[in-house]
Amino acid sequence: MVCFIDLMRGRGCRVESICRVLRDYGVKIAARTYRAAKRRAPSARDVSDAHLVEQMRRLRQTPDARGALPRERFYGRRKMTRLLAREGITAGEERVGRLMRQEKMRGLVRGRRVKTTVRAGARPPGSRDLLNRNFTAPAPNRRWVTDLTYVRTASGWVYVTFMTDLFSHKIVAWSAAATMTAKMVSQTLKLAIWARKAEGHPVGAGKLIHHSDHGSQYTSVHYGEQLAHAGITPSFGSIGDALDNALAESINGLYKAECVEQDGPFRDLGDVELATAGWVGWYNKDRLHSALDYATPNQYEQTHYDHS
Repeated sequence: MVCFIDLMRGRGCRVESICRVLRDYGVKIAARTYRAAKRRAPSARDVSDAHLVEQMRRLRQTPDARGALPRERFYGRRKMTRLLAREGITAGEERVGRLMRQEKMRGLVRGRRVKTTVRAGARPPGSRDLLNRNFTAPAPNRRWVTDLTYVRTASGWVYVTFMTDLFSHKIVAWSAAATMTAKMVSQTLKLAIWARKAEGHPVGAGKLIHHSDHGSQYTSVHYGEQLAHAGITPSFGSIGDALDNALAESINGLYKAECVEQDGPFRDLGDVELATAGWVGWYNKDRLHSALDYATPNQYEQTHYDHS
């Protein structure tokens, strides 16, 4: 009521007139009550809420060294609550949600994708789905999923592919190119194998399943030979069914929502590579994942290795 009366006063109305009209509509408030409320010192809760709002603004709006806003601005109430806890600030999820709504701090909402294909009944001869929509893994380097996506630039389309570990949802490797070829996905696989070896956790022969769709890049003879040489077992989802590679599709969706739509538009391949590198680094190192009990992929894997 105090805020409403303030609003009406800003439009030139007198306090007594406003209160009289409110009483006619069944809202009982006297002019002296309004003036007493204006003189009253803020409550302890109001002060505490103001401090919490200030901390949330700092986490969401403080630019980095390059002047870019933090990607934590995408967080909703659940992840913001966990992020505050990491900063040593204790607050309940409901309270954080109330203050975010009050301050118009909205988390990123991903758009609903239009379904353009239908499930095909039969798979090509010799192909096998070894995951059967079970997108979990008992340890790192047991199950990887991969997929292609595309980004519009001023100079044409750029194609990006990610390799993701199902245990931690970590993006192990990625590549971008101006043409959608088997060479690009082959490069991503090479980078993923190299990255795991550089981390001190090389891929064990016969232990890793590589899951993809039936894109020609992934079903090429060269790519199959590359998998066989590394001791990696191929797995394929059915044709035209995104659910058979749902986690890889989810990674593509996050990439589009958190990187492409926020950092674009892009001029060329170089712009896309720069933005993608920054997003992948943040995704693996800093992004809180609800599926990992709000740990980051790097933390989740490190905890596993510390206890194994």
